[in-house]
Amino acid sequence: SLLEVLTDAGFDLKSVGVVYAQYMAGKTTLMTHLAYELIKSGLVKDAFLFLTEPNVIQGSTPLIERIRKLVPNTEYVEPNIVKVRKAIARVAANCTECFIGLDGLGSIILHTMNELIASEGIGMSGETLPISSRVIPLINSLVEWVSTLVVSSRSTMLITAHEQQTIMRTWFGENAKPSFSSRGLHSVYYVWRIIVRDDDTRLLKVVAHRDSRFKGKTIELPRLVL
Repeated sequence: SLLEVLTDAGFDLKSVGVVYAQYMAGKTTLMTHLAYELIKSGLVKDAFLFLTEPNVIQGSTPLIERIRKLVPNTEYVEPNIVKVRKAIARVAANCTECFIGLDGLGSIILHTMNELIASEGIGMSGETLPISSRVIPLINSLVEWVSTLVVSSRSTMLITAHEQQTIMRTWFGENAKPSFSSRGLHSVYYVWRIIVRDDDTRLLKVVAHRDSRFKGKTIELPRLVL
């Protein structure tokens, strides 16, 4: 089962993990199926997914409706830092030993950057770097905050993020890192990276883990669909 595969990759209850990958690599699908498996196995009392990508509510058959068939407590949250914090705080305050999924940080970063640009009237491409350098600490703080909140409620969390190519040096030996992190993720237990092979199969690599036995381990993921 998927749960057995992820356990081999260092998944653990009552911890917070991050999975990152390129666009359309299957981050949301992995998070959804993990939540479903945890509910089905009785390992968590309930599961809640918060989706921040606007495309999940668009189209004649929105992706969010397909996800809800597996995880009924799935909702779209505007990718605003304050609104995301409130949504997660609401669940963490009322549900212990639950699973919480946050998908994903990429849209929150973009939304926060756009808010700063609009509020300060900055639109020149040359200003992108300083704006980004101000946003990333805000996103890191969000991850730290929700991680502490979730763990204190004895719950489990998975956060998805886009990957970004590293410049000058690697990130835990990888040539790509989560788009929100320029340093180690002290608040999370493990970091996974999904790698898409030429034949469209997926590998799950353990980039970082608090248990050194798992670091560097690579496992083939089963085919998952929504």
